[in-house]
Amino acid sequence: MAQQGTFVYSNPLVIHWGAGCVTARLDQELERLGARRIFLVPTRGVAAHPALAGALSVQLGDRLVGMYAAIGQHAPAGSVAEAARPDTLLSFGGSPIDAAKAVAFVLATGLHITAPARRPARRAPPHLAIPTTLSVSELSSSAGCSIEGNREAVGLRTPPPARGPRCLSQSASAWSRPR
Repeated sequence: MAQQGTFVYSNPLVIHWGAGCVTARLDQELERLGARRIFLVPTRGVAAHPALAGALSVQLGDRLVGMYAAIGQHAPAGSVAEAARPDTLLSFGGSPIDAAKAVAFVLATGLHITAPARRPARRAPPHLAIPTTLSVSELSSSAGCSIEGNREAVGLRTPPPARGPRCLSQSASAWSRPR
């Protein structure tokens, strides 16, 4: 029998784990957040895999308003800036978690990482994360990305209330159905 569980933590508040947990818990998390316009930030590999991004796209249905799968390692700032203005961010993979946190930073502060002229700020959208690596980025409100061209590293801390992602899965078998 496959095990599933939920762990309550300070940041993220809830970690769902085990086989089938994304399928079983994602809709309830999105409903809790009132998410109607979800922007997906996966790795290229996750986006190309029908059992991963394909299954997630089917589950999200009309709520999925866009996807940006060109995030590379260390989340280049120019790639992050191309993301849309959704009401919820959903990252799927290692580097996309930091990229989604950087998008939340830009939206919450009105500051763009590469062009610091202030724009009108808005509330940072909630961020749900489906990690595929053991980077622990999903447990932090800090993010690292790089400036394209010179690969200068930039560190960010997502301002309140968007402290960091709400982690949905810590399991490689998160999509499989429980037996």
